[in-house]
Amino acid sequence: MFYRPDLIPLFWLVPVVLLVMAPMALLGFWPLWRLGQFFFFLPEPVGEKRGHPRFVPYSGTVAEISDGRSSCMAVVGDISRQGIRLLGVPQSWFGRMDQARVIVHGLGQRYDLRIQPRWTEISDAGPVIGAEIFSSSTGWSRFLLQSERVVR
Repeated sequence: MFYRPDLIPLFWLVPVVLLVMAPMALLGFWPLWRLGQFFFFLPEPVGEKRGHPRFVPYSGTVAEISDGRSSCMAVVGDISRQGIRLLGVPQSWFGRMDQARVIVHGLGQRYDLRIQPRWTEISDAGPVIGAEIFSSSTGWSRFLLQSERVVR
């Protein structure tokens, strides 16, 4: 009375459809969905919102960083009139430095900067700090121009 042999194949099809066929259908549908997003929902072009050009100084440009209690050395990754990226900063400095004094040694000169860290990250090359320069010595603009000539 309650036994219907023609329904038994349907019971094993339910898990097969849910566990095998549905994921395969989603995998086939996903590239089409992404392609549609690419053509119909184009993102706004993202450009750098920099007020000043960025330069990579010649190799060997180093910075001596001091927060008033201790100091360390770092490599200058790139520079601009309003910012500096420092590579190889010890991780113990992360989050501890509000403002710092940086002395950049480059092209046979020393340039005194006051910086405010804006971001930190751990990259493949090691710890990196990006900082805004809010005070610089008088020769900083000339150093930027000389760095631009050396790089290009």
